[in-house]
Amino acid sequence: MPKRLLLSLSTPLLLWLSWPEGGFTPLIFIAFIPLLFVDLDLENSEVKRKGRKLFWYAYLSFGVWNLLGTWWLIYASPAALIATIIINGLVMALVFSLYSIIKKNFDKQRAYLSLAFLWICEETLQKDWDFSFPWLNLGNAFAERISWVQWYEYTGAFGGTLWVWAVNILLFLSIKAFLEHKRRKRLISQTLIILLFLVVVPILWSKNTFNKYIIKGDTAQIVAVQPNFNVYSEKFQIPEREQLNKFLRLADSLIGPKTDLVIGPETMISSGLYEDRLDQASSIIALQNFSAKNQVPLLIGAATIQFYEASAKTKTSRLHSKSGLYYDIFNSALLIDGQAYPQIYHKSKLVVGVEMMPLSAILTPLLGEIAEDFGGISGVHGTQENREVFKNSRNNINAAPIICWESDFGEYVTDFTRMESNFFALITNDDWWDNTQGHIQRMHYAKIRAVENRRDIARAANTGISCFIDQRGEVYQRTNYREDAVIIGTLNLNEELTYYAKSGDFLSRISLFISGFLLLFAMVRAFLNKRKSKF
Repeated sequence: MPKRLLLSLSTPLLLWLSWPEGGFTPLIFIAFIPLLFVDLDLENSEVKRKGRKLFWYAYLSFGVWNLLGTWWLIYASPAALIATIIINGLVMALVFSLYSIIKKNFDKQRAYLSLAFLWICEETLQKDWDFSFPWLNLGNAFAERISWVQWYEYTGAFGGTLWVWAVNILLFLSIKAFLEHKRRKRLISQTLIILLFLVVVPILWSKNTFNKYIIKGDTAQIVAVQPNFNVYSEKFQIPEREQLNKFLRLADSLIGPKTDLVIGPETMISSGLYEDRLDQASSIIALQNFSAKNQVPLLIGAATIQFYEASAKTKTSRLHSKSGLYYDIFNSALLIDGQAYPQIYHKSKLVVGVEMMPLSAILTPLLGEIAEDFGGISGVHGTQENREVFKNSRNNINAAPIICWESDFGEYVTDFTRMESNFFALITNDDWWDNTQGHIQRMHYAKIRAVENRRDIARAANTGISCFIDQRGEVYQRTNYREDAVIIGTLNLNEELTYYAKSGDFLSRISLFISGFLLLFAMVRAFLNKRKSKF
């Protein structure tokens, strides 16, 4: 028992020590080996219900991993941290339960390899279901070593997940063979071969690609503003006009005749603008005047409201008691160019428990208005079905307005690229977790999106970290946390589509097929063996 417990706790510790920022990334290639030895020890023991015991050891391991990897959530919501530990730990542990079913009824060596595909299925669930939380997807481990994974432009971050599991499993099998046969030379040679061909060669190839990659596209001069309002003591207390004046003052300090776009953070305007009367809002009028005066468009975040007749209401809309109309609240991005009506995009990957109610189809009929208010201060937010790309007649910028949480979803972001965006404008407010790893990791994850799509990124945060990211994933002009800042950079506008942008998460679809086949095969074989034993 102490041995299995120690091994189970070693896996989350190694995962945590390998993670950005400041982690020793190579540890990710051995992180799952201790847990695989827990499985091997159970298999060789006389204990009953081995599959159930493996599940609980795995649940302990991944519950601790979620605690270590996302402890900073406690600053925003202790409930969010608890839910992450319980729900994500459970989903990850179920991977080992499904693996144990396959192992009982399949060739053991191949069953080990099924873990990679089952884990990709788990990560697929994390990007698609109501409790989506792709933060700890294994491909993110290389975000701080982006020169190692330039091939993400073909595979996306799931390629990193497959890489991690392939190395872990083969190293485990090599050590297992050594323990069974005591052949030291064979262990050394196998380990060196695995490390050479599965670790060193891919990294060298990627680094060569990184060094030789030619940045593509025309150039544009972008200004990103970090107005720096503390979300707990300033953002929702300081008058909106005062915040807007600070934003415009910072922007004006760097705007020049060659500036093509100014970007401000998520919910720069938080009071709630009526979408059918944007041109009448005082804040929008001030921004339109600034844009017209300086001949430069502005891309900022805002909370907006849209009203509907009863016949046009949506799943997320609610009744406005005074007017009798239905309305939706949106976390939006606006493009203001001083000439036309502002372009609007509604954030559509929403934060669970803050902007959306999980399992709303089931819970809303039961809880009513309580379910509506579960979305946070302003309740459940609305979304839009398709992505939106901001185009401006003054220049050739086709900006993808990516809002905060959306930047953590690889395939989702490719929708912007396929809609002819040539540049990513990432607006966010990462101050909810104080000066912890949370906002730093999110900045690193944006580098993965840059490589997957080969798009430059301008990142404007309310406070730390604003920066520019090129098509190789390299960061420059990174700002500090809790500082007033404005940065200016020349970014490239790439029109080309990567293989990943065209195909999306094909590794996810392959893994779902293979895992489904293996589970079906294992269950059929188990049924036939059970039936055979009766006769």
